[in-house]
Amino acid sequence: MATDTLREALHSEALVHAYGIEGDVLVNTERVRLLLETGQGLVLRNNPDAHFLSYNSLGVDDVRALVGSALLKPFSGSHAFFIISAISLTREAQNALLKLFEEPTEGTHFFLITPSFKNLLPTLQSRLFLLREASSVAPRSGGEAFLHADPKERLTFLTSLIEKKDKEGALRFLNDLEVYFHHLLEKPENISEDVTRALHDIEMVRTYLSDRAPSLKMLLEYLALSLPKIHE
Repeated sequence: MATDTLREALHSEALVHAYGIEGDVLVNTERVRLLLETGQGLVLRNNPDAHFLSYNSLGVDDVRALVGSALLKPFSGSHAFFIISAISLTREAQNALLKLFEEPTEGTHFFLITPSFKNLLPTLQSRLFLLREASSVAPRSGGEAFLHADPKERLTFLTSLIEKKDKEGALRFLNDLEVYFHHLLEKPENISEDVTRALHDIEMVRTYLSDRAPSLKMLLEYLALSLPKIHE
């Protein structure tokens, strides 16, 4: 079932045991958290029963550690959540996940987020409720254009997000900015205190954006004024 959207699935009355989510891992990890909180009334940040795990390459040893945690009873309530993002997964890791998903623990929910379902074995896909979000990847040119602009132009750029109070769009925008700065850091000559401070500010705004009633206007305007202008 790869046509359902995240919003439709995570606002349903009953959550299934294991989801597979295709798309931008940074965007969709935060989107899963946001939609679970708004659609299910959960609080995942600082929740001991909510596990956010991120891997460049998920290996079998990582899955073995995951299995150990998944077998434990929830610290509070009756549900535990494992949000797992992985750029790639080894065949051995996928087979280990397959065994984990074949014998679900009651009240435990898994969200496996990866850039493409092509990375997953057909047998593993068959154990997952598959979701792909057509709009999950924001255009990369937006963050670059923003960073090349003057403060006044930046504020104009943010008008739509602020007026619509588009929290999801703001999260995509933050990830877009973060990716662009990490791209700059691939060249040693670009490493500077300004870039390091910019990444810190982006992460700080993302943290505040996760509050229940954040001031989207104040947070985005702060970035407009604080982030360095890129001239290259």
